[in-house]
Amino acid sequence: MSQDPARVFVSCGQRDCCEKEVANRVKDVLEKLGYEPYLAVDEQSLRSLRENIFERLRDRAEYFLFVDFCREKIGDGPDCRGSMFSHQELAIASFLDFGDDFLAFQEQGVLKRDGMIGAFQGNVTGFQDRSKLPEMIKGRVEGKWQNNWRRKLVFADDPDCEAVPQRSGTTGFFFHVRVMNRHRRATARNCYALLRSIGGSAASQPTPFESAEVRWAGYPLPNAIISPGRCFRRFDAVWFDSADPLSPRFNIFSDWPRNQPALRGPRKWTLEYEVISENVPGSTISLALDVGNDGTVRFGQSASPVRIAQLNGSGIDDFNRAQAAGVRDLESRTDSTASRSCPPGDEES
Repeated sequence: MSQDPARVFVSCGQRDCCEKEVANRVKDVLEKLGYEPYLAVDEQSLRSLRENIFERLRDRAEYFLFVDFCREKIGDGPDCRGSMFSHQELAIASFLDFGDDFLAFQEQGVLKRDGMIGAFQGNVTGFQDRSKLPEMIKGRVEGKWQNNWRRKLVFADDPDCEAVPQRSGTTGFFFHVRVMNRHRRATARNCYALLRSIGGSAASQPTPFESAEVRWAGYPLPNAIISPGRCFRRFDAVWFDSADPLSPRFNIFSDWPRNQPALRGPRKWTLEYEVISENVPGSTISLALDVGNDGTVRFGQSASPVRIAQLNGSGIDDFNRAQAAGVRDLESRTDSTASRSCPPGDEES
């Protein structure tokens, strides 16, 4: 399971050598605390502003750190204006509503609550000695932030497999992919899992196929919710019937032929999946599917092969127990905040 650290968007003036030195020291402090900082640079065009600032704040930042250095004096009074570019980034952060995931520091002499800083309800910490600012930031970050989460839906390292008796009397082998919501507080709404593309090792072009929603395991609707923290949901990535072990099958929410993959082994493919939601950024993953002529299937980067064969009741139980033990071993090697399933009613409705 991906355990990338929380990302911090650092909006900090870098007009001269002194400011650049302070900004880089702040970046070093955040890295030592286990965060992934992004030190924003002044953007001179609307295109750069949209691509480098807005998209990064919207999709690739958990925290926003605002540092407002003194600029020119305002008229004949004692107050100075702050950094124009930092306030530009602050305006975007205000629109995106970072809430409590925001810290602001303002150099003594800047006109208080001027510009976009007035849009935030949080306290602004003043500072006078720039050399002490990195340690001030370290103290506030240690007392308020956590470095072990992301605003992102992520995939487990490899699929798991479950044997299920079919009404026809055969045995179905369902390969599930687990999806976790690594956001620390927001429930991911309207989550969809999609099969995006199919690439074949024996073909220069992908198998003709158009992206389509796949089914969440044991759930009748295409959209679901995923709670934050330890919970996860599974979706049916691919399955096999013991009566035809060479044919991968897909639970697709469409009866249009272009949304229904017609695959047959023995052969290798690369299946690309995507998970998206209404309010939490999603992810994509590519998984290798190898269907052998001997009735074995390997799905995932480091997965063990599964033999597709007819099983009786006790054989199904033994197979599923062995698979569950493998999943528990995987979970024991991941971070404790990302290794538990939801209660039965929430994991697979």
